[in-house]
Amino acid sequence: MLANVSKSVTYATRQVVLRHPNGFSCGVWRRKVTRTEKDDQGGDSTMGGSPTLGGMGVLRADDEIDIDYQELGEARMLLCGVFQPADMNERSDATLQPQLQETQIVSIAGPDAAGYFEVDSGDLVIQDLGLGVLLAYDVATVTGSVNIPPFVRRVVLQPRDDLHALDPFASLP
Repeated sequence: MLANVSKSVTYATRQVVLRHPNGFSCGVWRRKVTRTEKDDQGGDSTMGGSPTLGGMGVLRADDEIDIDYQELGEARMLLCGVFQPADMNERSDATLQPQLQETQIVSIAGPDAAGYFEVDSGDLVIQDLGLGVLLAYDVATVTGSVNIPPFVRRVVLQPRDDLHALDPFASLP
């Protein structure tokens, strides 16, 4: 009976994020290690699908240099953090964005469809604001508000200023 509660909350959350007027389109990318390690026989040495490091398994790819990002698919995101007033800048004409954003991100593809994914820690989220303006975020952590499986997932995003595309008319002649 309690499992029906979290399923219903998950379904309702998905519908709200997909249909909310303040939602944004985004793309989600997952980090993949491209480095290979050879074993004693000359074959690839892997553990859990990731290359080993000197024969030992690597738990996280955070410190890897040879990485590539694979696109998981299109999604919708809805900022859902608690409102916190931001400080004004020196000109008092704009607010500074908080460093971490709590958000709901759901795959456009349905849970039973091909191409469905769930956002996980370390993923790259690229928010499309329109007119070619893109904001990039790293998923810092995954949280939840319902502690009954299947869990209702929220993610905490950290801005990646080095990947933002802020010039909306750069592609126009």
